[in-house]
Amino acid sequence: MRFNQTKLGILTILLLTTWLVSPLGQSFSLGRGPGEESKELSAPSVHVNGRPVAFDQASGMPYIDLNGRTLVPVKQVADTLGIVTTWNGEKRTVTLEKRGRSVVFTIDQATYSIDGQPATMDTAPTIKGGRTYLPLKYAIEPFGADLAWQGEGKRILVTTKQVGVNLSHIHYWSSQWMFVDAMKQSRAWLVQDQAATQWDLAHVKIPLGQTGYPLEIPYEGHQVHTLLFTHMLEDGPLYPGGDYTLLFEGTGEILLDWDAAYQVITDSSKAHKIKVTPSHDGVHLTIKRSDKQDPIRNIRFIAPGHELTYKIKPYHPLFLKSLEPFDVLRFMKVSHVEEFDQVAWNKRPTVNHQTQSDMAIGGLAYEYIVDIGNRTKKDIWITIPYKSSDDYIRQMGLLVKDQLAATRKVYFEYANEPFNFLYPVYDYSLKQGEARGYGKGKEAAYTYAGVRATEVFDILSEVFKDDPDQMVRVISGWSQYPEITASTLSRVEKGSFDALAIAPYFGGERANDIGDGLTFTGEELWQRFDQEIEEEIRTQLKQHKAMAKGFEVDLISYEAGGHFVSLFYPEDKALVARMKAINKDEKMKALYIKYMDLWFDEGGGLFTLFHLIEEPNKYGDFGLMHHYLSDPLPKWEGVMDWIDKNLLPD
Repeated sequence: MRFNQTKLGILTILLLTTWLVSPLGQSFSLGRGPGEESKELSAPSVHVNGRPVAFDQASGMPYIDLNGRTLVPVKQVADTLGIVTTWNGEKRTVTLEKRGRSVVFTIDQATYSIDGQPATMDTAPTIKGGRTYLPLKYAIEPFGADLAWQGEGKRILVTTKQVGVNLSHIHYWSSQWMFVDAMKQSRAWLVQDQAATQWDLAHVKIPLGQTGYPLEIPYEGHQVHTLLFTHMLEDGPLYPGGDYTLLFEGTGEILLDWDAAYQVITDSSKAHKIKVTPSHDGVHLTIKRSDKQDPIRNIRFIAPGHELTYKIKPYHPLFLKSLEPFDVLRFMKVSHVEEFDQVAWNKRPTVNHQTQSDMAIGGLAYEYIVDIGNRTKKDIWITIPYKSSDDYIRQMGLLVKDQLAATRKVYFEYANEPFNFLYPVYDYSLKQGEARGYGKGKEAAYTYAGVRATEVFDILSEVFKDDPDQMVRVISGWSQYPEITASTLSRVEKGSFDALAIAPYFGGERANDIGDGLTFTGEELWQRFDQEIEEEIRTQLKQHKAMAKGFEVDLISYEAGGHFVSLFYPEDKALVARMKAINKDEKMKALYIKYMDLWFDEGGGLFTLFHLIEEPNKYGDFGLMHHYLSDPLPKWEGVMDWIDKNLLPD
């Protein structure tokens, strides 16, 4: 049967209209060959994990082609999902890459490849207005994304199972070296007499400049010194050895020793090569003399091979590589929010400060936090110190809003576990709550924490009023005690926050049980872990999911993982050894996979693990990795296997 042109045009409109009110994925092919011109309907919007993707006329707008497929300017969506795009003009190909997966499209061709294996589409990529357009479905489904069509408003909802990670502390002893400039992870200055007869004279305060360097040495007969790369375990790998580059400004005298070849350096006009042989001791640096008129400042201690690029590439490549598998980075530990005391915004650490590990003033500079998110294409999670003033919060919000890429989201959380009576934030909340007339004891503490979180979110909502979807406001609850979560939530109103976060750890009491004298065979212990995940953790998730649903918010985790640790028996050597052995056991791999499956099966959203890299200590073994170059732990392998299975599907 033949159609005339008029009838064919009517049929085309009817078919496309039918697609627009049908579930995404039901496409109606009109037989358009690759490369043929398409007809446009009004542009649909694309939302990735709840955040609308910003398109404009300059970058190109999405459109629906004659095959009923949505084509999008690829870069905006890819950046939002952390997918790297590469254009080959000679071959006219676009390559999308993430975590080793490679998807290659050829302009005007219906065939494409996934990890080298050929596949076929019912449409084709094209170039339009100088912009490259890819069919959204075929571009992102290989990376574990799900698509849904929301007919009202013509929205395409893209969702992925997101996995985040907490970064560990930044310290001179941390095996998580972030920077190629080791001075950025040096210890805050220690004070000693010039003869160095005492290690630290804590009662002596030497005046420091804005960037944390002493204004004058000697100061009343005293000098300052610091440590780098010390106290790491000898079963390493420890830290990079070789010829470091020392740079500094000012007039004075610097002494280097321990792992660094002993020498005194006075010439700030040139770079100095310093041979470093790693050991358990680390590098020791002392400012012996600093001229008051031209004090020593801006000391840099650059790892081998990075002396020419450290300004534009400040982060160690192994650190960046360790972040690749994750979608969200939580910066609670590096910000030292548990130790932070109130400082004015202009006293906070900046990128030029002597170290990024000074607990007293807040640790890692917010500029670095934002920059790491932008460079790695990860969303960031900022935990706000509980003593922060309104001005501090507002200024921090403005900085993040100004510097964070439009494709990235920021999670804001007031305090770390304000409900936890083991932390100083609880005592602070109790005192503040009682002072405000919120009752006595825990009633005052929980009320203040909820009210203060709302006040903080009000400030940040004003800052982000032009793009509220870029911000996720998080209130945390206690996974093990849902009644405490419920008490906290009773102090806040629906619409005042966006996510309820919990920390559904498993194994939390078993180590303490052993310390108390209970005995478990190896098999009994693993059975306890398995039973805890299947029964207790599942119940916690169901309870908190119901609470989140009642507030119409997502349920996410701020921390998660194995918690076979003990805060109460650090001197029990047999227990410490067993905690280390458990975390190295191959059974932990399968347990993590089951654990993560359970979380998402019960409707959990973002799953944020605790934490990235740390050596085991006498309290337990928290790190997913011990060192960048050490053999992978079973729990790391379990997490990676889960990510590959779910985010890079067959």
